[in-house]
Amino acid sequence: MKNFLLKARIKQWHSEIKTSDRVTKHDNLQLIKSIKEKIEAGPANDDDRDSRIKLLQEMDKLATFESFDLFQKARVKWDIEEGVWISDPSQIKEEFLNFFKEKFKDHDSNVVFPPFANSSGLCALDRDSLETPVSLDEVKNVVWIVVVSRLPAPMGSLSLL
Repeated sequence: MKNFLLKARIKQWHSEIKTSDRVTKHDNLQLIKSIKEKIEAGPANDDDRDSRIKLLQEMDKLATFESFDLFQKARVKWDIEEGVWISDPSQIKEEFLNFFKEKFKDHDSNVVFPPFANSSGLCALDRDSLETPVSLDEVKNVVWIVVVSRLPAPMGSLSLL
């Protein structure tokens, strides 16, 4: 029952905000129009110019909020059409975890680089070591070394290897 009341209150709040934004937008358009007429007639001053700039900035901010709102609505609509809507926090956490597990799971695909064309400056052993496959653990270790080396002094002295 609390979820229903909360949802109803959020809808009411959203409706009030949208109405307020529409009224503000209409009022701003009227003020911009009157300032434009004043400018065309000639008696406009610096205060009118500043007011016009502020009104245009506020109109831009309202347009940005409106586009964010439309984007969010489209996203929710797409999510609902594409799958099941999940609202249970434990299920959300599970889906979140599974999504990122899949994104970051270990791939045993080795990148194959072509042989170096002009590697005459390297001995055969060095050339061979540059062309050997690199394991995921080796990459992780190097990344951790770089991260740890950039930490502030007390933590930077820690060894993660």
